[in-house]
Amino acid sequence: MEFNNSKCYCIVFGKCPKSSIDSMHLDVDIIYCAESVKYLGVHINGGKNLSFNIHSFRRSFYAAFNSIHSHAKALEEPVQLALFESYCLPLLTFAAGAVTCNKQQVHDLNVCLNTMYRTVFNFNRWEGVKSFINGCSIF
Repeated sequence: MEFNNSKCYCIVFGKCPKSSIDSMHLDVDIIYCAESVKYLGVHINGGKNLSFNIHSFRRSFYAAFNSIHSHAKALEEPVQLALFESYCLPLLTFAAGAVTCNKQQVHDLNVCLNTMYRTVFNFNRWEGVKSFINGCSIF
């Protein structure tokens, strides 16, 4: 069996500091330790506790959102909402069943969702949309 050593990384979790880990070798190449790795589209951070980086989910969401919004401004609100929910929301919730988010990350994901509704229905940034979303019984 052959391994591509350029795609192999060591990541450390737990109390043991990364500096106390000896270099690992696979065949004649060294496997390097990394602070974070990308596995199946999810960025996993090393450290004392297992954590995930949701920045790429948010970036993908906003890229798709802005692209659709720039071309769909003239469409009616329900059509815009259906487009955003079909194409943008899956990018935001990618791997949601496997990724554990802390409170700040959940807040950041909610900000993305609220921004989508504020944009579609022309709410101001200081207006809450939680009751509006609940009233629409979308989720």
